[in-house]
Amino acid sequence: IHTIFLDSELSIRMFTPKAVELFNFSEGDIGRKFESFTHKLQLSSLSLDLKKVLQTGIPVEHEVVDKQSKSFLLRILPYLASKQTC
Repeated sequence: IHTIFLDSELSIRMFTPKAVELFNFSEGDIGRKFESFTHKLQLSSLSLDLKKVLQTGIPVEHEVVDKQSKSFLLRILPYLASKQTC
């Protein structure tokens, strides 16, 4: 599964090895802004969709294709970690 975790500033926190197939990441890119990277998806609204989910907390879903016409289901979901107190 191609998975990317971003923080509230849209900086990369973690990604799966499969994500490298679509996004030009390397391990040294942790902490860098997501918008500074190129990707192989044919979706011009990706950055806007990320900001929308961050602001509203409402998931966004698209069927997209990459530059080789391979289809993907793209889901952008809010992931909020809660602090537990004992």
